[in-house]
Amino acid sequence: MLKRSTVLLGLTVSGTLAAAVMSGLYRDSSMDVVAATVKPTQRLAQPKIPVATEADLPLSRMQLDTLEQDPFTTKSWFTPPPAPAPDIVKRQAAPAEPSAPPLPYTYLGQMEDETGHMTVYLAQGSRAINAMAGDTLDGTYHLDAVTENTVDMTYLPLKIKQTLQISRGNSR
Repeated sequence: MLKRSTVLLGLTVSGTLAAAVMSGLYRDSSMDVVAATVKPTQRLAQPKIPVATEADLPLSRMQLDTLEQDPFTTKSWFTPPPAPAPDIVKRQAAPAEPSAPPLPYTYLGQMEDETGHMTVYLAQGSRAINAMAGDTLDGTYHLDAVTENTVDMTYLPLKIKQTLQISRGNSR
C-alpha cells in the first residue's frame, strides 16, 4: 500500500497540472497585448519672438570689486560681542538678613502652679508640649517668658526673639 503522504502529493501535483491546462483553454481576450499606435504630431507654426541684444537689456554690469574678491576666503556666522558698556557702579542689594522661621507652636492654654510659676501648654502638629519659662524646646527655641497675652521665645540658631500671641475668648 502506498503511504498516505505519497497519495496526497500525487493528488496535489495532478490538480496543479489540471489547473495549468484549463487556464490555457479559457484565455481572456482582454489580456492580449496590443501594439501601441503612434500618431504623428503636428507642429504649429510658432510666432517669431524678437531677440533682444545686450545693449537693449537694462542690466547693470557687475562691479569690478566683487570680481576681485577671493572666492576661497572663510566665512563665519560669528558676530563679535557688543562693545562693553561704560563702567557703571552696580549697586548690589545687600543680602537680606537671615530671619527665624515662623513659630511651629500653637497656644493651647496655661496654668499657674502653687509656687506661682506659669506652665504653658503648646502644640506642635499633633504633639502636645508643656513648658515653663527657661525651658528649651526641641533644642531650637528657648522659652523666655510667659505673660497673660504672650509667650516670648528666642530662636537659638540666630538669637532672634519671637512672640506667640495668646488670644483669649470672652469668658463670662
